[in-house]
Amino acid sequence: MIAIKDFSDQFIGIYYEAVDDVVSDTLKSTIVEICKTLFPEDFFDGNEDFKKIVIMPFSELKSCHTYVKNKKKKQLNDIKVKYKADCKKFCGLYDKLIDKQKDNKKLNVRLVNESNLLTCPYCNRDYINSRGNKASGAQLDHFYSKDQYPFFALSLYNLVPVCGNCNRIKSRRDDDFASPYDKTVDLFKDLKFSYTLSETSSAVLKINSAGALKNNIDAMKILEAYKIHDVDVQELIDLEKSYSKIRKEELIDGIEGLNLSDEFIKQCIFGKKIEANEFGRRSLSRLKHDILTELKVW
Repeated sequence: MIAIKDFSDQFIGIYYEAVDDVVSDTLKSTIVEICKTLFPEDFFDGNEDFKKIVIMPFSELKSCHTYVKNKKKKQLNDIKVKYKADCKKFCGLYDKLIDKQKDNKKLNVRLVNESNLLTCPYCNRDYINSRGNKASGAQLDHFYSKDQYPFFALSLYNLVPVCGNCNRIKSRRDDDFASPYDKTVDLFKDLKFSYTLSETSSAVLKINSAGALKNNIDAMKILEAYKIHDVDVQELIDLEKSYSKIRKEELIDGIEGLNLSDEFIKQCIFGKKIEANEFGRRSLSRLKHDILTELKVW
């Protein structure tokens, strides 16, 4: 998984302006009424209550979800029956919302651009960049399903730009997933790509995961998707063997007068070192980072 930073205040303002435009005042009041029944008592302060539901940071979104799921499950089911038409109408406004345009750019395209991602944060395989101002290359996953939690249907930090495959497989499941917006998730401690060698000494990719990230890997079948990349791991292993430390020193010594550094040679062979803040910009970047680190290239 790839982390997504918080959105800028400017984009949050643009997003809420769009939500404010598509949701009627009557429906806003109903959604606030529903949430006041379900959320912790100290969540609302009487100041722009509907706006808080829409733009609350992920930490608050997660707390509200946990509270409702663990303590208000019966009330949630009762409310979804009582306010069935209102919940359906509120969720139905999602399509209208993401089609909203500002400066000739659709809101879903703007959201993906603001995330600073080019690849899906769940799998880091498929690209999600837009094709112009009106054609998004991503789908927006409702991290907490809008069918189960309709009051989160338009909450900004409940929308994760992802590839179609991950979105379809995750679907409406209510597992304890890890969100790319969740700052408490330790992406380096709880997730690591590695490999073993088969009986024929060929590379077999492994993904070691823990906590909520393990649910992401297992439920979204990330390892199964990565099985085709055993060959990429093998290629990195072969490159490291071919250009061992001795070979690199010979190569450096053999090109007189150029003063080539070991760092430069590494970049020529393996490409530029991939930093954590670049993971979301290049496909398979986390895999390559972890394998090259294990091979002691970086």
